[in-house]
Amino acid sequence: MERKRHYRMYKSGKHWMTAAVVTMAVGVPLATQVPAVKAADTGNQATVTAVAQQDDSWKANAQALKDALTKGSWSSLKPSGQNTDLGTLVSNATDKATLNTSWNTAVQTISNTTLQKLLGTTDATKITDFRAGQSTVPYYQGYTNDQVINRFVAQSTVGAAETTPAISYSSTLNSLVVYLNSAVQVNWQTNKTALQSYLTNNGLTTLPVDASGNTIGATVNAVNDATSLNNAWAGAANVIARDEIRRQLGFPNDTSATYRTQIDQFLQTVSKVSGYQGRSNINVLNDKITNGMPTAANPTPNFATLVTSLRSYVTDAVKAENLTGQSQVVIRDWANGVIINQRSTTVTSGQTIPLYAAAHDGLSFDSVKIDGVTQSTTNGTLNFSRTFSQSTTYYVDYYFIKSTGYTEKDARGTVYIKNTNGAALYSNMNMTAQITDRNLKQGTAWASYKKVYDAQGNVVGYNLGGQQYVKASDVQETPIGDVTTQTFSGVVSVINPWTPVYSDSAMTKQINNWTLDAGTRWQVFQKVFIDGKLAGYNLGGQQFIKANAVQESTTPSTPQQQIIPNSGVVSIISPYGARVYSDAAMTKDTGRVLPQGARYQYNNEVYTKGQLTAFNVGGSQFISVADIATQIPLYGGSGTFTVRYPANPRWGVAVLDSNLQVLKIIPAGTHWRSYGIGILSDGRTYYSLGGNQWVPTDYGFVQ
Repeated sequence: MERKRHYRMYKSGKHWMTAAVVTMAVGVPLATQVPAVKAADTGNQATVTAVAQQDDSWKANAQALKDALTKGSWSSLKPSGQNTDLGTLVSNATDKATLNTSWNTAVQTISNTTLQKLLGTTDATKITDFRAGQSTVPYYQGYTNDQVINRFVAQSTVGAAETTPAISYSSTLNSLVVYLNSAVQVNWQTNKTALQSYLTNNGLTTLPVDASGNTIGATVNAVNDATSLNNAWAGAANVIARDEIRRQLGFPNDTSATYRTQIDQFLQTVSKVSGYQGRSNINVLNDKITNGMPTAANPTPNFATLVTSLRSYVTDAVKAENLTGQSQVVIRDWANGVIINQRSTTVTSGQTIPLYAAAHDGLSFDSVKIDGVTQSTTNGTLNFSRTFSQSTTYYVDYYFIKSTGYTEKDARGTVYIKNTNGAALYSNMNMTAQITDRNLKQGTAWASYKKVYDAQGNVVGYNLGGQQYVKASDVQETPIGDVTTQTFSGVVSVINPWTPVYSDSAMTKQINNWTLDAGTRWQVFQKVFIDGKLAGYNLGGQQFIKANAVQESTTPSTPQQQIIPNSGVVSIISPYGARVYSDAAMTKDTGRVLPQGARYQYNNEVYTKGQLTAFNVGGSQFISVADIATQIPLYGGSGTFTVRYPANPRWGVAVLDSNLQVLKIIPAGTHWRSYGIGILSDGRTYYSLGGNQWVPTDYGFVQ
């Protein structure tokens, strides 16, 4: 038996009223009854009994929202400008409309609070800028972050006609937080990779950032969010700026208290650079560093350009001091701890002068130092250049050792066999004991670990690992290939700082003391191709620059694509799949996505600014190199690989990557899993040890 409440209408005066009537029913629900009509007492009106229709489903949704806020520890958050927290706001909802308003307020408040933590700032302007910026998360490109957030609002907004309390607020809020993490992390992770790449390519990872010996490289490697990325960039930029000041002022190091003091004094000096007068050098540099941090308007800054700007300012600031003083350079020759010769010359601040090692009978040049710091030289030739604020004396010390025949020094690289009859291998440094039946074919490439010098300091051979030597006359350090030129009239913009200029079309002979600054533009008259691939440009006469250091364009900001014929197989590795574009610049999205794990044949490679950026997988279909991995086809040869070098079973062998670069040496007799045999770019067969590790098939056997 159950109770049912009905409403009976009756007339009171001129107004119709309702009165509740409770009825009892057994077994059959009242929902199956039809309204009953009775005669009214007066006025000949009808009284209708009907089931009341009330929409209370919003209350269940309100409870669900309160539970979601509690679960996420968001109930106590207060919207901007309000004293009421989110939990109370939802409790005060009176219908669907006010519930939806509370929901929208909750999403906006949670979004802003989450972004404050992720971006490491409470600055409302920066939060607003980020929300207004374009989304970097896959599948949301084309929307601003604010538009994506509002999509989450709409996802769980109760419609006017909805009566079922089925809104999953908790799921929507969790998805929102995941999105915000991705939107922020995509930027800092991309910037971390870009900063690491720049520092590595420019040899800056080992510069110390503090007195404890922590390096720039270690600091950037430890980055794990947007805040630490900004801190790492600021630390790296400060160190690079100080190191450039040291270099421009002519100091050999900044470990000396005297040098550090003078660097600090320079930083506090009021700038004399046009446009910066009245501000100290340190304030100008700090502004440049701060302005180089990622923002919503510029989420992925170009660190090479930023560092070039810092260095250019330091150069201008030092020159603006009108440092035209002259100093003495004392050149001392040392042997067995004794000065055996001394001479001097005068140098003007900022001037570059060449210094040469003297000739001493029975002695060979070993090294040269300035104020105790070893300098890079070419057979003893040193280009001396210092910028200084006052006259001083610099000591350049050349060190010589007794000639004892051939010597070898560490020098990792690659050599290419140029002798048409191949190159013999020798088991001794003097290259008098030839290894039987070992001849390296013309055109093949080999990793080298040391250079062999004669008593005069000339390179006469290379150590290819262990006791394996090849004569310098049989090899060269540049790839063997046809060098061709093509007439071309255009302009290139330099994108790498200190880009070297070469005197030969193969670009192996650098012209001393001539480098091009990043951002400068040059007329070119020829394109240079090596083995059919664009390798460089001719600036006129015998002056060449490499293609990967410049950008071919009449407008420096427009990337230049080159489509190079090549074929192979790529595998989709991105968890989001690979988007397909109809143009090489990847600006025209076809809407198609190739699934993760799928493999495709490619016909062409696309290079932008000399860097591989895309693959053509047939027709007008291009996919980003970031979404794929190239695959080298494997066949047979799976099992256990045992290291055994035929010429000497006791020697270890080198493991290479697919670019023929040495990764490590594995000892003789050790065992490794082989996944098959592949053919690399040198045409030789290699066992795959997994993870892009390859070893020649004639360096062991598989069982």
